[in-house]
Amino acid sequence: MKKWISITVLLTSLLPRFTFSQSIEIEGDLTIENASLISPPAGTIRWTGQDFEGWNGSQWISLTGYARLGSLQDIEGNQYVTIRIGYQEWMMENLKVSTLNDNSDFDQIQDPGQWSLLDKAAWCWYENKEENEEVYGKLYNWYTVNTGKLCPIGWQVGSDAEWMTLINSHGAVSNAGVRMKDTVAEFWKNSSEPGMNERGFRARGGGYRNAAGSFNNMLYNGYFWTSSSYDMSNAWFQILYFDQSKIDAIPGDKRYGLSVRCFRSL
Repeated sequence: MKKWISITVLLTSLLPRFTFSQSIEIEGDLTIENASLISPPAGTIRWTGQDFEGWNGSQWISLTGYARLGSLQDIEGNQYVTIRIGYQEWMMENLKVSTLNDNSDFDQIQDPGQWSLLDKAAWCWYENKEENEEVYGKLYNWYTVNTGKLCPIGWQVGSDAEWMTLINSHGAVSNAGVRMKDTVAEFWKNSSEPGMNERGFRARGGGYRNAAGSFNNMLYNGYFWTSSSYDMSNAWFQILYFDQSKIDAIPGDKRYGLSVRCFRSL
């Protein structure tokens, strides 16, 4: 005989800036666990450090309405879906803009020789193919990020520390990658660690452009710039893998072409 449990949670004291009431129905016994479980029994409730969530058998569902969808428009009119994750709001897809938020242009560079010599803002499509933009967005070198004008006004490219806040909301470095990856199989190469898209980040294996101007690793890895410089030639980026659960922060050449996600603090 099926047993259904209706859960209503009010968090007016724990989340004083927001008041929500949300109910879900789940089949099975009710258990309370910490946020480290990836695929627990249906009916499990957890506290993530920022929200109560219930596992419905396939994904974690906010019990408070705290994780909510929004929208964002860049200066060129491109529309993006956004997701609130804790006290941050992130784009759910990669940036596509080729104009800075002060309405100044920066160059598309196709030639690998030109790309390798750059020390200023530039963008490209993966393999210089426009059809890659719809799913994977554009690739940007770090000099573009460093302008501070790449994201829409009021939004920014997250620092390494701000990315760590996002990662911690997905558990830990060792397993946050699989929790942040898109569930759609075609966006990752024969993944032995299929994505869970646990909180709506929807990372995809968009590949990258190296400092010599060559393109690599589409579907294998997803690479995302942070705004944090490492030294004169390198900056921090985050990498997610097609065959591993983890996410890594690595310093890389500022001439690399990587994906960008914008966020804002709430």
